[in-house]
Amino acid sequence: QCAVEDCRFTGTGGTAVRLDLHCRHCRVVGNEITNAGQGGVMLIGYGPGTKDVNQYNSVINNHIHDCGLILEHSHGIVMCQSGYNRIAHNYIHHMPRKAICLTGVRVQYFQKRDQDTRECGRTIRWHEVGGASEWSEILPFLHTRKNLVEYNEVERCLQKLGDGSAVNVSGAGLGNVLRRNYIHDIYGADGEWICACVRTDDWQRETLITENVIAHSSTAALEHKCENAFINNIIY
Repeated sequence: QCAVEDCRFTGTGGTAVRLDLHCRHCRVVGNEITNAGQGGVMLIGYGPGTKDVNQYNSVINNHIHDCGLILEHSHGIVMCQSGYNRIAHNYIHHMPRKAICLTGVRVQYFQKRDQDTRECGRTIRWHEVGGASEWSEILPFLHTRKNLVEYNEVERCLQKLGDGSAVNVSGAGLGNVLRRNYIHDIYGADGEWICACVRTDDWQRETLITENVIAHSSTAALEHKCENAFINNIIY
């Protein structure tokens, strides 16, 4: 139940605001974040396991731009192992890679166990997960679920790096909704491979992408893998 409101973050070496581990019912509202070495706002819960406590936070009406000056992989808003949040009315632009990312540990890093610990594989709480290795067994431990991302404006992302999208969902849990966002002018950096304006990437199910307006891009509007729904979007 903490709040960060009406602040201006500039010239920081890292991420401006991080809601870490057991953050619940917190608000990040009405801030400007610019010229950050890393990203804008991160909601990061515990690694995959039974501890699901990063929930019910709000990131609303923030202006995030020109970040990722040191770590170009950084994004505007990230949710990892964090659920039931509302991300709304934010304006995110001029970012080196993604604007908004909903993510978790993808299935292959459960299957590889100690062989490959990239992508937060080292955060897996093995004593709680046990031998889970199939997608159906892993889903209960993926806590980036039932987030609502709505009424955001995103433009001029993927300015330096590729293999991404302006809004990306990958390795997250079920029930996330992306609706009524305006995503436009996504062109990417010269020579870089950008996937789409909105993408449901590897190991992603039951995401609803609806009533968004996607306009003016040199790449596809939508790219999806697995069982997700793209319904009633306007693309031009």
